[in-house]
Amino acid sequence: MIEPSSNVQPPAVVGLAAALQGLNQMLLGGRTLIEVLYEVCRLAVASLPEVDQASITLVKDDRTRTAAFSGALAATLDERQFADGFGPCLDAALFGGVIRIDTTAADDLYSDFAAVAARQGVTSVLALALPMPVRVLGALNLYRLHATRPFSTETETAAAAFGAYAAVALANAAPLVNRKRMVTHLQASITSRAFIDQAKGIS
Repeated sequence: MIEPSSNVQPPAVVGLAAALQGLNQMLLGGRTLIEVLYEVCRLAVASLPEVDQASITLVKDDRTRTAAFSGALAATLDERQFADGFGPCLDAALFGGVIRIDTTAADDLYSDFAAVAARQGVTSVLALALPMPVRVLGALNLYRLHATRPFSTETETAAAAFGAYAAVALANAAPLVNRKRMVTHLQASITSRAFIDQAKGIS
């Protein structure tokens, strides 16, 4: 897992419209997939009200991982769910929809995870499925810390719009990465073939 730099400053607050525009333009700078994933997390915290930390869960070929996160706590809580094989982020990624934990201090469905989250100061969790490319499932996970109220319906609505745009950015980034990987393999094959031909005395 790639750790964010320890000297990263808290993201500047930006408007949702600006964040959505940024997601649309994200690939124009030639960013790698991992850079796109981390930028999605950064923009989620910067543009969505009430969100303190964010992460992205990806499930591919039965392998689950936290692909990016805005803070270590989000990554830790995601990994706890993976170890248990159960949790809101996993369920959102695998089964779709939106999953809310309004109060971690009193949640019956995800009681073990909620208790761990509550001890870390997380008061509410919002997990939204991301429609991803074929054979890849994803979720955007949002955490609220030290709050007296759960995520509002306005935040959930904004997060759903943000997640839809983020999924498009990720869906566009994945084929780009695959194309680059294919070109690298082809170049390596051509180079290997050239060496073989030279060894055989073929000009």
